[in-house]
Amino acid sequence: MSEPILEPIWRYLRFWKAKKAMPYCNTLFDYGSGERKLFLKFADDKYQNAEIFEPRLGKTEFPKDNSVDVVTMLAVIEHLETPLVVLQKLFKVLKPGGKIIITTPSPLNWAVLEILSKLELQSKREIDEHEIYYFKKSITRLLTKAGFKNISHEYFEFYLNNFVCAEK
Repeated sequence: MSEPILEPIWRYLRFWKAKKAMPYCNTLFDYGSGERKLFLKFADDKYQNAEIFEPRLGKTEFPKDNSVDVVTMLAVIEHLETPLVVLQKLFKVLKPGGKIIITTPSPLNWAVLEILSKLELQSKREIDEHEIYYFKKSITRLLTKAGFKNISHEYFEFYLNNFVCAEK
């Protein structure tokens, strides 16, 4: 089954943005990477080892505490029922000074994504699974509650998406 035409374009833009911000590292935990591990293939020149978690496959193990240099969470947090719990777990696995990189749609993107999914240009299933959309203030507050510091935020793709980096 082929994916809707805009999926790979959005994915590439997210991946490029995250890879650009990602430091070279020894360990990368791409939370929610999916079975095809596309971001790991895209960013393979930026890491040497990768620890991978795919929540939809039912795996519950996270890497050991203080063992990961970089965590990426690209277009995932909006699908979580308990994002704070997950962020707290991700905070624990990061080494001191480790970095988390997150992309997620902003509320301004809701209507756009709904229309694109109805036109079958965007995955309807993916959009229907969104639990929440984040503005800068709400995603920053959530990361702060989870323990993160040095939080930087910017919108990209005409304010339709959030790009956030934070440190342990």
